[in-house]
Amino acid sequence: MKIEMGESLVYSWLRHVKKCQIVQNNWKVSSNWTQVNESRVNDFIEEARSKFVDIVDRPLFPGSGVPQIIQQAECDALGISRDENDGSYKIWGVDIAFHSRNGLGYGNYKENTATVIEKCVRTAMCLCNYMNVSSGEIVFVSPRINPGNIELLNLSFQRLNQLFAEKNFSFKASYYYGDSFLTQVLSPTLNMVERVNDEAELFLRSMKMLSMFGLMNDVEENDDAAATPVARHQNSRRATSPRKVYRFNGNVYKMARLALEVVKNYVGDHPDVNYEQLKNVFNLVLSFDRKNMIRLKSELTDSELRHNRTFTDVDDMIQVRDANDVCVSKQWQGSDMPGFIALAERLGYEITEA
Repeated sequence: MKIEMGESLVYSWLRHVKKCQIVQNNWKVSSNWTQVNESRVNDFIEEARSKFVDIVDRPLFPGSGVPQIIQQAECDALGISRDENDGSYKIWGVDIAFHSRNGLGYGNYKENTATVIEKCVRTAMCLCNYMNVSSGEIVFVSPRINPGNIELLNLSFQRLNQLFAEKNFSFKASYYYGDSFLTQVLSPTLNMVERVNDEAELFLRSMKMLSMFGLMNDVEENDDAAATPVARHQNSRRATSPRKVYRFNGNVYKMARLALEVVKNYVGDHPDVNYEQLKNVFNLVLSFDRKNMIRLKSELTDSELRHNRTFTDVDDMIQVRDANDVCVSKQWQGSDMPGFIALAERLGYEITEA
């Protein structure tokens, strides 16, 4: 069975981010399964056919009967998670469209919208018909959707959720694209790369391979000519989206340089501190590479040294009582800063956004 990269991504997302204990790619209906809510499903689909005509200019599922609609259903990833508190189960049905060139490629904006809604309706009704459930998360994800398509999709998802409620279903339909795809799906999954050892997951295995060669570099201050192609692309995007800067001791710093200056100040205020004590004080694991913000230069990998992922210049390395090669990481993301600023303030340092 062929697994696409997008399908592997949502598989890993469901397993490790949404913590589903059971996940299956390419979930399909079997003709041998017993239908337990056939009349309810028929009623919903017939009602849904005409609900979106004013948005997409056609009925849903044109020319198809309900049995055909259900039998042809395929969900890119199905996940089941068990709540640790009350023991209840939650079902996720996820479809992904990885049409990277021009966004969704099912047709024009209205055809794109109709196809996405049909996928969500199919998945929800199959869950109701064969698993006897009337609640769950029905999700559509795509890294890129043309901005002109968003209004139609917003209207359609609102109407689909209204229809679920009117028909006494507790399904919730939602979609992630662009920035929400990055922050809600891709980035949280990437943050699991170093924590997950299952080499059978195609997406995570691919990301680990890229990481081995420094191609997942997200360096805050790496602007030199030796930066990887991926890092240069990321830096060019940052130029159009300025990062926050911070004021500390009368000077203004980016995230990574701020961390370096705070550690330097702490060592200056505590000249007898050793490496283990310093590491315990600044015991912050960064979200991108899941490594401590300070390490010895001798602990760094060849890739980290080659791609300048930490402050290793002579003037930037920090000397403590038992080591003279303490390095501060450059792998900072905005999500790391609230915890770091709170830590610095507990140590008596004042930091403000500039």
